[in-house]
Amino acid sequence: MKIRIFQTITMLIASFALVCFAACDIKPVGKFYKLEEVYEAGQITQEDLQSIADYYNSDKLPAEKLDAKIEKNICQTAAYNENHNIYNTENKKQYTAKDFSVSNFYGVYNGYYVVKVKRQDIDEIYSRREKEIFGVKFYLPSAFAVDKTWIDFIIWKAI
Repeated sequence: MKIRIFQTITMLIASFALVCFAACDIKPVGKFYKLEEVYEAGQITQEDLQSIADYYNSDKLPAEKLDAKIEKNICQTAAYNENHNIYNTENKKQYTAKDFSVSNFYGVYNGYYVVKVKRQDIDEIYSRREKEIFGVKFYLPSAFAVDKTWIDFIIWKAI
């Protein structure tokens, strides 16, 4: 009788652990790219760069709205990347998609989503700067995180 109770408890604990590990192990559903590498790969054009800059440099955003499922996938990819960040030695928190948000959406170009992603637990300080990418100038207050890293727009594509 005691053996059967012990076996039942062991199975319950193992099942719970399996469910927890499966839920905690976030899988990437996309990949982030730098704007420069997508342009150099020929996936976006000079006109696309100018369009992105036009949105980025103004308060205007595209009329097209980001699909909620795509936004969730982008945030899930951000969580996966942060959890596997070898430079993140201070913070051992396991991030989920809920820890991130897409603060700006600049459009879709050839299947690549141009977004600005924010991690909820980082305070941002805004400063103005200029960045030139292949002859196209980007001006806008960029977020400067308290940990001294720039939070810029990034490019995401489903895998």
